[in-house]
Parts: sequence; C-alpha cells; structure tokens
Amino acid sequence: MGNKVKMIAIGLGITAIMDLITVKFIDEPKSFVLGSFVGIIVALINIFLLEIVINGAMGKGNVAVAAMLEFVRLALYVSAALIMYKISLYAVTGYALGVVILTLTLTILYRKGTSDEL
Repeated sequence: MGNKVKMIAIGLGITAIMDLITVKFIDEPKSFVLGSFVGIIVALINIFLLEIVINGAMGKGNVAVAAMLEFVRLALYVSAALIMYKISLYAVTGYALGVVILTLTLTILYRKGTSDEL
C-alpha cells in the first residue's frame, strides 16, 4: 500500500506543478484547476475500478461483472467530461490533462518497478 500512495503523491505533485505553470497563461485559472483535480479524482477511481476488474471479476471468470464495471468506468469518464464542459472549455482541458498526467505517471512508475502492486 505504501508504494501505491507514493505513486499517487508523485502524480498529484506533477499535476500541481502543471497547474501552477498553466494558471499564469489562461483567462480562467479556477475552472482549469477544478477540471484538473476532477480529472485526478476520476482517474484514481477508474484505476481502482480497473484493479477490481483485473483481480476480482476476471480472476474468478465473472465476465458479466467485468463488463459492467468497464461500462461504469467509461460512463464515469464521459459524465465527468460533460460536467466539466458545462463549466467551461478550460475545465475540460484541465480535466483531460489531469486524467492523462495521473494515468501516465502511475503507468510509468509502475513499469519502472516503483510498485509491486496496483
């Protein structure tokens, strides 16, 4: 569990640095930062749902549960993006960058062997 928390903290740190740099150059920094942190939260929830799918549903051969959880993961991404779109395009951009940066950070650190679990 410690490695997972360390990986998430690194992802949050990279996203925070991105936010600090970006807010100086855009008109709506609050909506961008909001979108960024919503993206982080959605990405974390999706990664934990993916872990459940891989370890639980697929390991036990329960394909129906795995398919349902995959649909929930996709619906979560889309619904959060639509909510951010209602706020502003800056929020959508922040959301997308938050999701991408956290996912890439966790993937890179996992592949480098920082974590033995995910």
